[in-house]
Amino acid sequence: MRRFISASSAIVIAIFASTTSARACDGYRVVRQYPTQHVVCKPVVTRVVETQVVAPAPVQVVQQTINVVKVDTRPLVTAGSTLQSRALFLGDQPGFVFLKFAGVRHRCQIQSWSSEQAMFDLPLLDVADEVAATLELVRSDGTLVKSHAIRLVSPPSLAQVERPVQLSVVAPAPVPQLTQAFLPQQ
Repeated sequence: MRRFISASSAIVIAIFASTTSARACDGYRVVRQYPTQHVVCKPVVTRVVETQVVAPAPVQVVQQTINVVKVDTRPLVTAGSTLQSRALFLGDQPGFVFLKFAGVRHRCQIQSWSSEQAMFDLPLLDVADEVAATLELVRSDGTLVKSHAIRLVSPPSLAQVERPVQLSVVAPAPVPQLTQAFLPQQ
């Protein structure tokens, strides 16, 4: 349905607009108001539906088993061992190194500290199995500089000890001289 504006309606609208704009002047600016007309149309929808029967293509089911192995890239570290960590901006004053696992934070013994690296001893702890742990390097002012994710294990209860081999120089024994007495008779 469409609405058309007749010529007489257009004249009435023009007169109304001219009188409205004259009344809207407040001395400082001119404001014109024009009436608006909204036209609402109902859309016409045409729908065409085609139906075709198509035989489904044969489906081949392939079943595969994929074994996914998750590789743990965290280094395996023995409790009580000495470690060295490189990090920038550690500061000249010795800071702290903490070993954190199972919600507990253990302090490590610092061996040496410089602005670029720290050497420290892990506490000697007996853990039942391999444990996920974190090493935290903290500056002396308390700011965390670096964090390492590790796998912590207990030190072995039995270890092979290699002794250094001591070599000694032994002078060879003199070789006896063969004399006529030792030679077979012909």
